[in-house]
Amino acid sequence: MEYEHRTDAEPSSVVWERNVKHSIRPAVGDGFMLPYQEAQEAAIKDEEIDLASMVAYTPDEHWDAFSYGSEHVTSDGAIAALLSVILACC
Repeated sequence: MEYEHRTDAEPSSVVWERNVKHSIRPAVGDGFMLPYQEAQEAAIKDEEIDLASMVAYTPDEHWDAFSYGSEHVTSDGAIAALLSVILACC
C-alpha cells in the first residue's frame, strides 16, 4: 500500500518503511565512523594492505536483523555488531 504523494518528486514508499538517520555528525561528536575511504586510498598506493581485514562484517547469526534498514536489532545483535567493528578497527 503506497502513501498518497503531494508531488511526483517525492520518493515513494510503503507503509512499513521508515527513514532512519544516524547520529554521526561531521565533528564526530556522537557515534563513530570507520575510515573506509582512507583505507581504500591507502590500498591503492600499497597493494599489501588487506582491505578485507578492515571491514566490519554483519555477524552471521544476526544477518536478518541487518538485511533491511528498518529491522529491529536485539541487544545481542548490537553487541555482536560492535565486536565486529572492534575487530575491523584493531
